[in-house]
Amino acid sequence: MSENKKIYDLVIIGFGVSGIYASLNASIRNLSTLVIESLPSYGGKLTNVYKEKEIFDFPGFKRIKAEKLADNFYGQIDLENEYITVKYNEKIITIKEEDNTFILSSNKDTYFSKYILITDGGGAFTPRKIPFDYSEIYYSFQPEEFLRGKRIIVLGGGDSAVDFASFASNYATVSLIHRRNDFRSSEQTLSEVKKKVEVLTPYNLLDVERKNNVFRVTVQNTESGMVNEIEGDAIFVFYGVELAKNSYLDLERTNGLINVTSTMESSVKGIYGAGDTIYYPGKVKMIASACSEALTAVEEIAHLVYPNKSINRH
Repeated sequence: MSENKKIYDLVIIGFGVSGIYASLNASIRNLSTLVIESLPSYGGKLTNVYKEKEIFDFPGFKRIKAEKLADNFYGQIDLENEYITVKYNEKIITIKEEDNTFILSSNKDTYFSKYILITDGGGAFTPRKIPFDYSEIYYSFQPEEFLRGKRIIVLGGGDSAVDFASFASNYATVSLIHRRNDFRSSEQTLSEVKKKVEVLTPYNLLDVERKNNVFRVTVQNTESGMVNEIEGDAIFVFYGVELAKNSYLDLERTNGLINVTSTMESSVKGIYGAGDTIYYPGKVKMIASACSEALTAVEEIAHLVYPNKSINRH
């Protein structure tokens, strides 16, 4: 190993909200920290997929847009301090260990670190798409200016689909189509949506056509076999995301997610995880819990880096 290479106390992979919160707490604890983000900006899914989504279950905010929440997280960090370095548009390719130091190779450089914290949301993500390629088919939230006065067709049954249907119904006429009768969303939001939008369940998507800037969506009821056609000006698809799983090391996993202990350490000593990329019994995928996991990991790493130092908890 080159003696001229800087060895960081911690490398954080991923700069979504859990990675941002981890870097904040790492700097408070005087850990020299390098953050590697594969995207050109911070925020993860909050800024790159769901930026217009309204979040109502994060402490301290009755409602706040996802992008604004990510901005608030980022605004807490003092990037001028000596402890944090952030690199965008870099993807970690390999990780290996040598002489109790991790060697991380990206598409641009090689880095050295005592510890690693993975907060990449499970890997690079792309929205699951429908097999129809038209303009005006969207896979992320759009602002109210775009929606105003339109007929909107929303496909999906999770939080994002229901949240967007609720948001869009303030500005547009909305039809929400889901293949099951049961939704995977907040009961409170779903109850509100059912009062404001046309909800079609259980319907499978059969066909999408577009003529004269108008969509005609053909769906079939999975119980009765009845076929319906719905017209609209734009289609929004929220079928979740497909993850290009991180494969840096042979970590123990459950359903593709990294298994961690109560200190957020993986099966490889010195590598930790937080947020959507990890699994443990009772795991809840929420922003608040991701922050707690990031703090737990950083606290443990700080004790390992400074075993004889009393950590100042803020």
